[in-house]
Formats: sequence, C-alpha cells, structure tokens
Amino acid sequence: MKNKFEIGIFGLNSSSGIAMTKVKNRWKAQWDDIVYVTQICDKSGIDFIFSVQRWLGFQGATDPAGMTYDSLSFCSALATLTNNIKLVTTLHVPIIHPTFAARSISTIDQISKGRMRLNIVCGWNKKEFNMFGIKDHQYIDRYEQGEEWISFLKRILKKNKFKPFKGKYFNIDFSTSSPKLYKNLSPYTISAAFSKGGRLFAAKNCNAIITMFSNILSAKKQSENIKKMAKKYNNKIKVLGLAHVVCRETDEEANNYYDYYASKMADKGAIDNFISNLNQSNKNIVLPTFQREQIKKMAGGIGSFPLIGSPATILEKINSLKKNGLNGLALSFVNYREELPFFINKVFKKI
Repeated sequence: MKNKFEIGIFGLNSSSGIAMTKVKNRWKAQWDDIVYVTQICDKSGIDFIFSVQRWLGFQGATDPAGMTYDSLSFCSALATLTNNIKLVTTLHVPIIHPTFAARSISTIDQISKGRMRLNIVCGWNKKEFNMFGIKDHQYIDRYEQGEEWISFLKRILKKNKFKPFKGKYFNIDFSTSSPKLYKNLSPYTISAAFSKGGRLFAAKNCNAIITMFSNILSAKKQSENIKKMAKKYNNKIKVLGLAHVVCRETDEEANNYYDYYASKMADKGAIDNFISNLNQSNKNIVLPTFQREQIKKMAGGIGSFPLIGSPATILEKINSLKKNGLNGLALSFVNYREELPFFINKVFKKI
C-alpha cells in the first residue's frame, strides 16, 4: 500500500523514551517490557519501531536516555522476535564507517527478511563525540560528509564490482560486504531532521524524513516545502511527524495527566541540558529562549507535537494531519507497555 499512513513507535530502546518527566511510571526500557511491546506492535500492524542512538543521557533528576540500547544490536535482536514490523536503526555518520555500516545493516536486513530501515544522523553532539576522540568539527561540512557517506554505502551494497570511491571525506580503493541487503540494491533511508540544512539533506538523499512542527498548519507547510525540495532533486520523499501521546477515555482525563507529567513533574534540569546540547550542536534551529517557553512540550516529548485527548479527539487530529500532507507519525508515550494497548484498540485500528 504505497499511500498508507504509517504509524510507528519512537524511542522504545531508551530510558524515558523521549519524555523528560519525574513520574514514577516513566519508561525504564527494561528488556522484558520491550519484548512485550514489540510483539504487540508486530501483531497489531504497527508499521515500524524507530530506535534512537544515544551515548549520554541528559542528567537532571532522571537522566532521560541515560540507558539506551545500541541501535544496531537492538534492531538485530528485534528482528528475531518479529515477523512484520519495520525496524529502524540509527547510525551517526561521523562515528560509523560505511564499510562497517554496510555489513551491519545487511545482517539485520537478512535476519528480518528485508524489514530494516536506516536512519542517518549527520549532526554533532560535542559531549558524545568526544567519547570517540572525534574533534575538529568546525572544519567539517557535516551534510557534505553525509552525502559522501550515503554514496559510498550504496556503492558497497551494489551487486556489481566496487569502483574506487574518492571524495573529500572518504578515499577508498576497495570495499565490499557479504551479505548484501535481503532484496533491495539500496537501503531505505530516513533522516530525523529539524534544521533547514537537515531537511535539505533529507530532501536530496533520503526516502523519508521525520520532522517536528508546532501545529497542523505548520505540518502542512513543512510537508509541502520538503516534498517540493525533493522533487527538484528527482527524489520522492515521505514526510512523517514526531508526536507524544496521552490517550485516555476522556479529554479531561488525558489533559489532567498531561498537566501532571509534563508540567508538575517535568524534569527541568534534564530539559535545560537537552536545550543546551541542542543549541551547541545546531545553533540555527531555534532560539533557546523560545524552547524554554515550551517546557511542557519539551517534557512531553522533546518539543514534539502533542496528541492529547480521548480516542475520538486523537483520531480527529491524526486524520487532519493526514489530510494536510503528512505520510505518517512516529509516536512516543510515557510508558509504552501501559498505554499502547489502549491506543492500538481505540485509535490505531480506526486510522
């Protein structure tokens, strides 16, 4: 189904998901809970599980993302536990060499019989990358490096003989991978991009983008603009949004819980650290002052779109986003195990 509106789960492999809250039942990313949620998603028809890659948490009172399963290992493990769902693994261009990436993603794709998707991160997090001894970031055009990285990766994965790759960042006479991908000659690529440069990179090079927006009108404009950019480069791209969900029997119950976990119980220390890291790494995304005015959305899910309300309310919002050009949503919850079954039965099955 080419035009199917995709619904996926974001951040399952990371403690707190993408919430920054001190509530006791926040997501702990314990393996048994992950297996339970994954198999529910696989059986119910959820389209994908999007695993993040974090090397450090955001400290504060709860250290969100402080415990994060490695994305490659995580998707490889899930491939043996599932039959249908797509598995998105995240790789950082400055850290992972294309030769290593080719072998790793091909392994996952073979195990899952073609269900692997690749999220490519070109961005920079100084504290995390210092752990790898990577410096001199100021001399690197990260998106130019990312384009070389993708080109090199695709060359390795082709069936025909490898041709030497000579670029600014990679200069390789020979590279190969066996196995190759399960069926496709090229990997299905995604970029979770929020900056202007990141969106341009995705429009030129990726099959899909996951991005953020403040309201439905903004989602429409961003979707239209990204797809127009992609068309200029002869690329057809899917635009998906990132959202955090509180779905309860009534709007009042959902809003009350949202106020509790994202306002009263917000981990403001972690939020401040997240904003500081983001603006050190991506100085042109948004102003820190604007972000700090959005504390509730930051606590709810790193500033993503809030889907709060009864099943009918949330279904109405999702349908509106669908009508306004989005091709899907990546969703997070305070506690995936406790909240997903209700969402699947009351909302997902009706989309």
